[in-house]
Amino acid sequence: MVMVVMLSSKKLRSNHNTAFMVNLALCLIPICCYTLPLVVAKIMEGPAYTDSLTVKTMAIVYVSHVILHQVHILSICIMAVNRVVALRSPVVFRRMLRSSVVALQLVLIWVSSAILWLPLIFIEINFDAYALTINIENNVLRKFHILITYFIPLIATIICYVFIYVKLRQRRTGMSELQTREGNMASASGEASASGEASASGEASASGEGTLSASEAATAETVGSCRRWEEEASRSVFIIFIILVVCSLPHTIIHFVCYCVQPMSCDQQFYDCLDAWLLIHTLQWLQFCLDPIVFVVVSAEYRKAVLQCLRRLSRTLTFRSDQMRHQ
Repeated sequence: MVMVVMLSSKKLRSNHNTAFMVNLALCLIPICCYTLPLVVAKIMEGPAYTDSLTVKTMAIVYVSHVILHQVHILSICIMAVNRVVALRSPVVFRRMLRSSVVALQLVLIWVSSAILWLPLIFIEINFDAYALTINIENNVLRKFHILITYFIPLIATIICYVFIYVKLRQRRTGMSELQTREGNMASASGEASASGEASASGEASASGEGTLSASEAATAETVGSCRRWEEEASRSVFIIFIILVVCSLPHTIIHFVCYCVQPMSCDQQFYDCLDAWLLIHTLQWLQFCLDPIVFVVVSAEYRKAVLQCLRRLSRTLTFRSDQMRHQ
């Protein structure tokens, strides 16, 4: 629904943020439809391997899941970086708005995610399908892999949002000071000078300005709508990032401590604390259910696009029903 609504709305489709929002929804579809059901089926089945869910099958499911999750993390990180570039250098950001540059960013997100996880299928690893983890034998390589796949994008995104927060506060402070200065200058100029400037402009130019102001008003409305969508998209992605941290950080820390700090006692800890282990995984999976809800709650532009899409669907269904009735 998120993908259909955003791609069907001309107003949202013309903004570069929409491509990344659609990419977030695109990577969640196979997670919710394919990987999560098989993972839950394996947990309910138990640690024994059967013909239906073999080690190889679960390894492919797990690697697909982590690749899509990596796309999810990197998409959030790239959107935060783009927002920093927009605030830091608007000229460079305007060059990044080209469709070829946006498409290149999306391709790099998917390719880098596959490079980070896909080789794990072809190397000698110890995959535990019931514990839902890949136990890399080399302890240094295991720590480095966790650092590259999770903590570096996480830290980069946090730094970007700190910069965005500081920059926006400075901009709001500057705007308030400018408005105060303009108010003082306007009050000092007086009403007499304002009336003199108005009479000097003439009636002939007034009609032309009226026509120009109408087009400027339409342009200003379009620009204002794009800016609102950009701000709402940035706010939505920030909330999605907070959800990602809250839901996935306990899972990552437990896996890091279990398989990197105390690898020998990990299996025993897993079977002794099975309920806690499943609760941590359920918390991690919860983020994939909350993302589409964030769009609806946070973005007014998205809600308008949903209503427009539903109206078009209602008109189409009504038209078809009338055709069938006449036939």
